[in-house]
Amino acid sequence: MKVRSKLKKILMVTAFLSVSILASSCNIFDTLSSRQKKDEKKDDKLYLNKNGDPEDQDDQSKKPVVTPPVTFKPENPSKDPISEKPQEPDAPEAPSAENNFNINTDIKNWDQKLSNVQLQSIYNNNPQLTRFNFTKAPENTKFSSNEEYLESIFKRTFSINFNYSTQTIAGTAWVLDYHYDKNNPKEITLYLATNFHVATNLRTANDYEFYVQNSPNLERVRSVDLRFAQDWRNPDTSYITKRYTGRNMPRNIFLAKNFMDQEVSSSYNDGGGYYADFSVIEWKFKISDFYSNSSFFINTVDPSLDLWVKKIESAAGEVKAAVDKNLGIDGGYLNTKAHEGYTSLDYTTIQSTYYSDLSKTITNEVRYPQTVNEILEFQKNVNNTFTNYIYAFRPEYWFFGGYPLIPNDGFVPTFNIDYDNLTNLGFNKNDYNPDFKIIYTLNNTKNTDQKISFNNEPTYAFYGTAYETFQKIKIHGGISGSLVLNEQGIPAGVLYGSFVNDTEKITRKDGSTLTLNNALMIPFAQQKDITYTTFDGQSHTIYAYNLVDGTDKAKFPHQIDSFREKLIEVYGPNYKTKLFPNGVGVFDGPSNHDINSEKFKA
Repeated sequence: MKVRSKLKKILMVTAFLSVSILASSCNIFDTLSSRQKKDEKKDDKLYLNKNGDPEDQDDQSKKPVVTPPVTFKPENPSKDPISEKPQEPDAPEAPSAENNFNINTDIKNWDQKLSNVQLQSIYNNNPQLTRFNFTKAPENTKFSSNEEYLESIFKRTFSINFNYSTQTIAGTAWVLDYHYDKNNPKEITLYLATNFHVATNLRTANDYEFYVQNSPNLERVRSVDLRFAQDWRNPDTSYITKRYTGRNMPRNIFLAKNFMDQEVSSSYNDGGGYYADFSVIEWKFKISDFYSNSSFFINTVDPSLDLWVKKIESAAGEVKAAVDKNLGIDGGYLNTKAHEGYTSLDYTTIQSTYYSDLSKTITNEVRYPQTVNEILEFQKNVNNTFTNYIYAFRPEYWFFGGYPLIPNDGFVPTFNIDYDNLTNLGFNKNDYNPDFKIIYTLNNTKNTDQKISFNNEPTYAFYGTAYETFQKIKIHGGISGSLVLNEQGIPAGVLYGSFVNDTEKITRKDGSTLTLNNALMIPFAQQKDITYTTFDGQSHTIYAYNLVDGTDKAKFPHQIDSFREKLIEVYGPNYKTKLFPNGVGVFDGPSNHDINSEKFKA
């Protein structure tokens, strides 16, 4: 990549209280109020060129900001060629289900370079060669309003605070998975997803051995607060909070750091550490934690217990609903296999395959295969990558919400949909249809506003791509780690920051101008190795991974760690969760792993 004199920086959105809140949000120094906020093979390469968006090409002031503790300074993310606004392709005819590679053509020499007329004739006479089958999520899997999507998000979302002697670091976390043993009905283990840059601030005496941070310069957490809003629609809502201390504090079970083998790791950060901004925290919720002996004879109970039990049940219910939407088939919409409660088929894979293997470059220059053999090879690449999967070029719409810390207002439930658009479905078409970009130039960079690493090691480099979107609200500290849902109501990624000063100005239908602010999120997986070449001629490869479940070594041969693999390491192959109902080391079949509501109560 060609590095410019000034790099675009990413603002991490962790919040810091007292000293500063900076975990999965950003440093809290702005004074924006909640009211203001409300208004305001063939060779399988992607070729990145230097002809970026003309409006931003020379803008070097953008710095990525990550919700609290992270902010990236990519070399010039606004000019990331892959992040430019591609024309969404028209949905073509569905490819042949039989993967038939026999074609009807009079061409004798299949290595002969063909004219445009000959190429068009082959495609006209061979409809099975249509190489993409873009579609939309089945209508019966969508919610009926924006409010329902946000309700789903906030049902499983918490604000999480790490309290030190001199500061509090805050971020947002949400229930990715859970373990519930009906033989022990008064306890449930919740697995909370958040950012790496948030979770690394969780340092306790109870850490798993593989995640102990014992650098003498690092203080341990004194207590952990988990809280949720009673009414996420109300910016002045009250919160229900539970404080954990000692051995009852949550702990990290998966940190997405150095999760690839040595062959890949040696190419990152000069062999130093790297991370994807995703982690999972293990939290054991016990009914008994809400009882205390105030005297020898009297057992008192925290009056919030019933609210907490209802919250946990609703969070588990949202995990179940996401899993149940894809119970029927392998290769459901944006899923690579049945029973997944998250989108494992990523837009990075889909778009890179479209642009590099199938039709045209980012600059819209035609780059179709030029011979019969190239046509067949491209057809095979598509079939190998997507088989019978159902996929879209980009999300139809998306939703996120969390708990940033707003100066003078405290924690405020925040989301990307306008208040006056909650009862509608999708974005406000009278205002805007937000861009959705894939950012490559963060890969293998350390361009954030904060140092991100583990155990006070040298700064880590970022691994992978990011999605960039735009909305009216600004991204503030404390919102890092927020859940991103797609149009099907299934987790599609994790919010982690924003580029500094990266905005889009659009003209509304009434002629007025609207400024949109950017947000960055990361996908859970990348389904194939992607090699891209920057305009300076250097090639870079992002190898396939799945942060939730990297156990398929045929797909992810370089990956050595993931959430599922950590569960196997800690609990053994027969440990059951909602995402892995037959056992984390057992690899197929349906399940019944739901909370017994009659027993799971105060």
